[in-house]
Amino acid sequence: MFKKVIFLLLFIIFSSTAFSQNFIEAKPEVYKKLNISGSYRFFVQHRHFINPYITGVNGLDTAQLVKKSILFGDATQLPELTLNISANPSKNVSFGTDLTFWNQKTGNFDYFRGLNLGINLYGSFKTPIGNYNVKTGGIHWLRLSRFTMKTAEGFNRYTLFDRNPWDPQYLIFSQRYSDYYKRGSVQQDVRWGNKAFQGFAVDGGELPYGLNFTFLYGKAESSGAQLNEVDNNTYQQSIQFLNTQIYSSLLPSYVLGGRLTKTLDAGDISLNTINGYAYLDSTGTSMNRYEFHSLDYLLKGKEYTFVGELGLSKFNDLDYDFALAAKIKTSKQLTILPFDVEYFYIGTNVYNNNSEIVNTSVEDSQPDDLEQGRVLVQTGSALLGVGSLANNRTGLSLNTEFEVKKLKVSFGQTVSKELERINSKLTYGRKVNSLTLSEFYRWEYPSGVGPYGRLNKVYRGVYETVNLDNIKEGEIKDDKYFNSFELQAKYEYKFKKLNSYCFYLGSFSSAQSMFSPFVVLTEDAYIRQYVHEFENYLSLSSRTILTSYLGIERVIGNYETDINYNTFMPRFQTTVGVGFGVDYNLSRNTALYLRHRYFSFQDRNFELDNNNGHETTLELKVTF
Repeated sequence: MFKKVIFLLLFIIFSSTAFSQNFIEAKPEVYKKLNISGSYRFFVQHRHFINPYITGVNGLDTAQLVKKSILFGDATQLPELTLNISANPSKNVSFGTDLTFWNQKTGNFDYFRGLNLGINLYGSFKTPIGNYNVKTGGIHWLRLSRFTMKTAEGFNRYTLFDRNPWDPQYLIFSQRYSDYYKRGSVQQDVRWGNKAFQGFAVDGGELPYGLNFTFLYGKAESSGAQLNEVDNNTYQQSIQFLNTQIYSSLLPSYVLGGRLTKTLDAGDISLNTINGYAYLDSTGTSMNRYEFHSLDYLLKGKEYTFVGELGLSKFNDLDYDFALAAKIKTSKQLTILPFDVEYFYIGTNVYNNNSEIVNTSVEDSQPDDLEQGRVLVQTGSALLGVGSLANNRTGLSLNTEFEVKKLKVSFGQTVSKELERINSKLTYGRKVNSLTLSEFYRWEYPSGVGPYGRLNKVYRGVYETVNLDNIKEGEIKDDKYFNSFELQAKYEYKFKKLNSYCFYLGSFSSAQSMFSPFVVLTEDAYIRQYVHEFENYLSLSSRTILTSYLGIERVIGNYETDINYNTFMPRFQTTVGVGFGVDYNLSRNTALYLRHRYFSFQDRNFELDNNNGHETTLELKVTF
């Protein structure tokens, strides 16, 4: 009897173990839907100054950058290794996160690994009354409309020689350049045209009556708070609090917004809104409060398309103001050449840093320390590219394009005027060697720097401030008018039976005190900016592309702008960039990119603004 009991117990134990094993083997069906992708990017930069850049002046002493430097990693705060991890526990729910591995080679491993975009949760649900997508946590890249939440995309006129860290790999190695030639654009990542958002977002589609909606609640790029270091000696004598940071304001800054779209037979029409609350101190007595409500539309005809947006904006105690952008696009069957014509009017009090509109007239709060200033976009009375929008401005933009065999040409022009005389400053973005110059200030985004304190850094670029002598009897005496013109030519040719490409991009801008239908080329303009950029991509083989670049930029001011009291002359700047490089395809998902650039900047009337040198970068990119 005892043996039978022992045998029965052993049978039950082994049976339950086998059953449990079968159950465990069945459960990982969830993990079979786990996806891991990402990229590894090794990047090294060697810079050698012939004439070093002067960072500042203190009396008779000048501070300048070291003559030689080597950078491993990326000065634009992007990691070497990114893992994109996502999973689908069910057909309606998924989640994802981006893990980054980043070492600045400083001996401090705080930056070695961490979360780049946070942990994102996505959900999709199909119901009889519509389909819904839910996004929470992490950082999502979203858009509503041009006036509420979106990044300007322009007319795809840019150069390709300087590589972006997020540039994708192509199965056909030369496809990046062929896409730009054929389509006028290249493959971009999810950030293109979108804004970063963190919080809770819901999209609803295929609703009754042809309705769709988006709802947002959380933080946008303008909702961030500054982090302050905790003094370990006075705050907490515990190792667990070492290098602790806390927010300067513990009150939540956030945005609340949404979009409701009605689909029509000939297009769609949408209502949009965004409301922002940004607390500037810990007591909640100082804050930026703004709102923007708009209606946008897209109506398509057989030979034309109407696109536009109309809105009302309010910032703090300022009165409501009005914004309008109305565009018509025609086909070449209707007007011989296809035209894109837009009229815009952006009121003086219009404000929304989450939109395409550049703020040039509303005083919002910035930190007092210029060296630590948070400069996100170009401000002041800015010289902008064709089709760009700024508040306190009205104008007209015109764009068209045509082809002559294998030559593709596009050009555009914007003529605009400020509505009110508010400030005595102008700003313009440097274009040739702009990325190189921005990397003179690694890891930081200072404003009011350089030998004459007029340079400001933005993400992967810089802009310069111009002070105007246009005040008479305590008032600004003249209006400001702006002109910008862009010309692009693209040509495809054969080398060793392989497609090769040559691109030209010219941009010309001026700001002056009177109306002109074209860019002003005389001293009547406060500032004149001329830029020529040439690129050539020669396919030596299916795996090797020889790249080259030549850029020339000139900026000239008149005697109503900053004067050097040593020379009694205004700025006269010349920038030159000469580059050569090789793209080499090592394997299907691995490529090597070598770039060498000679850079030179000289202002012949401001002797301290004078530097030149060489910069070589090597990038090894692996995607998986």
